[in-house]
Amino acid sequence: MSSDSRSKEIAALKKQLEGALIIGVIGVIYYIWVRVTGLGLPCMFRKLTGWLCPGCGMTTLVISVLGGDFKAARAANPFIYYTWPVILIELIWNEIKTIKSDEWAEQKAVKRIDVVMNVILGIYVASFIAFGVLRNVPSDHFVMMGQSLH
Repeated sequence: MSSDSRSKEIAALKKQLEGALIIGVIGVIYYIWVRVTGLGLPCMFRKLTGWLCPGCGMTTLVISVLGGDFKAARAANPFIYYTWPVILIELIWNEIKTIKSDEWAEQKAVKRIDVVMNVILGIYVASFIAFGVLRNVPSDHFVMMGQSLH
């Protein structure tokens, strides 16, 4: 790897870390705001339709996890509660691809991993949407899907 390529990777890493730091600071401020005021950002999908979107309950989930109340976190959004490692792996993989050189991205093994990651992401998104539909079905079978409308 050339020193120019290495310099680009370091610059990209710094940029990614700056972005992560900004998001982290905003997250901490939002967490403090919610804990102090009890007010969180409302879900616009729910406000407009009355239905829970697949992401409803995320603020409650994060605050519950940070407070050590894992039962409340699971109840808030069980899909995200159980599948957060998939999100984390996808984010890490995308950050690695952003930081690494073009030569690295062109390797056969990297391309194979990328195909697998895209398939996993497709399955994840389809499951996320299915969860969003099922959590709004009025049935006792779906009580475990988080907050219910009935």
